[in-house]
Amino acid sequence: MNKFVNIHTHSSQITDNDEIIEVKSINIEDGIGIDALRLCSVAIHPWSVKNYFDNNSYIAFLENNAIKDNVIAIGETGLDRLYHETFSLQKDLLLKHIEISEKYCKPMILHVVRSFPEIISIRKQTKAKMPWIIHAFQSNVQTLEQLLPYDIYFSLSNVLFNNEKRAVELLSRIPKDRLFLETDDSNKSILSVYERAALLSGMTIDVLREDIFSNFVKIFGQI
Repeated sequence: MNKFVNIHTHSSQITDNDEIIEVKSINIEDGIGIDALRLCSVAIHPWSVKNYFDNNSYIAFLENNAIKDNVIAIGETGLDRLYHETFSLQKDLLLKHIEISEKYCKPMILHVVRSFPEIISIRKQTKAKMPWIIHAFQSNVQTLEQLLPYDIYFSLSNVLFNNEKRAVELLSRIPKDRLFLETDDSNKSILSVYERAALLSGMTIDVLREDIFSNFVKIFGQI
């Protein structure tokens, strides 16, 4: 059965809806334990990079958890140029995340702000084979086109509600086999996100559900 997929959430509440798959994002700095009964991704957020870059225990923690079956992705990690004072450290730590992603065959969930040329350059440099998912994607169509040649997926969230014109453009240009939806740190339900995406795209919720679930299975397998 096709399920609704929430590829990235910070919610501490676990859904009791059997028709929903959700991936909890855990930033190690928060000190949140990893619930063995919940699908999750684990990383150090680029905003926190200065606290962890030289911390070998963090890298060991990440590796020890990357092998767990319920840790299905590495993230959210990435690059944020608004935090320019740590940008070089962010790039170095992103490379460490990529090493772990590739070693344990775990896709990555990326936080990217004003750093897409660097993301493309690092993808080429590392020759990474695992899929990358850019969460909360809201950049323009030109940036989207530059990213499409790579094994990169696009997850939409706030843009659906805050920038209707951009959301319509993105929904019309993101290939159906590269699309995800998420709630991120909002209080919205994933069902309301699907409803909004369906309204703006002209697709039915059932079609969106089938396409996105298919993308999830393609990357993560049957869970």
